[in-house]
Amino acid sequence: MNTKIKKVALIQGGLGAEREVSLMSAQSVAKAFDELNISYTFIEADTDLTKNLKKLNPDCAFLAVHGQYAEDGTLQGICEYLKIPYTGSGILASTLCMDKCFFKDYISRYGIPTPDYQNLNLENQNPQEVKINIPLPLVIKPSREGSTLGISICKKKEELVPALKKALQYDKKILVESYIKGMEIAASLLTGKALTPVEIVPKSGFYDYTSKYESEETKYILPPRLDEKITRQCKEIVCQTAHLSHIRTYCRLDFIIKNNTVPLVLEMNTLPGLTTHSLLPKSAQHDGIHFNMLVLKILQGARLDYAFK
Repeated sequence: MNTKIKKVALIQGGLGAEREVSLMSAQSVAKAFDELNISYTFIEADTDLTKNLKKLNPDCAFLAVHGQYAEDGTLQGICEYLKIPYTGSGILASTLCMDKCFFKDYISRYGIPTPDYQNLNLENQNPQEVKINIPLPLVIKPSREGSTLGISICKKKEELVPALKKALQYDKKILVESYIKGMEIAASLLTGKALTPVEIVPKSGFYDYTSKYESEETKYILPPRLDEKITRQCKEIVCQTAHLSHIRTYCRLDFIIKNNTVPLVLEMNTLPGLTTHSLLPKSAQHDGIHFNMLVLKILQGARLDYAFK
């Protein structure tokens, strides 16, 4: 461990819809810190965050938070301004990857495979008047939200407007994507190395919020039941995408595998979950990296985008 890190701000909670997930991640990290004898102080990611960070003046901030105001560059910007090194990716990567519409446009320019999609901005538009150019079935999701919040699968035309209204509860920017039936895979990266991808098999057939954080019946299979060549492709794509996106230390890239042969990128997570149900820790554990060591590696990667403090 970096001997200069003696006082850690463990940032939890937040103002976004993923607050409850963030609290679960923070509790898991706190348990690891206790076992590693690392001194930390919980700080709530609320409207008093800047004041409390300045008061504590920590050596670094561990960002155990997810979603809006946390994973989108907002929190990273506060840490940069206060010159407090922080875990995870910097402002640019965080902003780029959190916005699914922008991220899809970006990776498509570099030929990274992804399902057909359409970007919508419904700030001043009636959902009933929206023209969707992609054939059914479709997935409709808010552009800047995670944990499958606000997401819908539409197989009939009459399901489109309710799905758009649901997504609008979370964001005015909405991603419409072709629904691809196939194996769901999560490929994680840690300190520049791709970990063994994990196959996700939700009992309901849809990896929604309940399947992610509440159900004990979701199955996780490592290594995934794929040809070794396809698994290797997933690992190569996560490395390439992380490099293009300026990812720091760790991330998770979600795939759908069309016909069990074609990996298609769905989205990037720059602060993936660290709960008991989370995918990155499962891949790390499979590769011989205990949760406490995972947390330590993330902590040791804390730094600023700018070269001064």
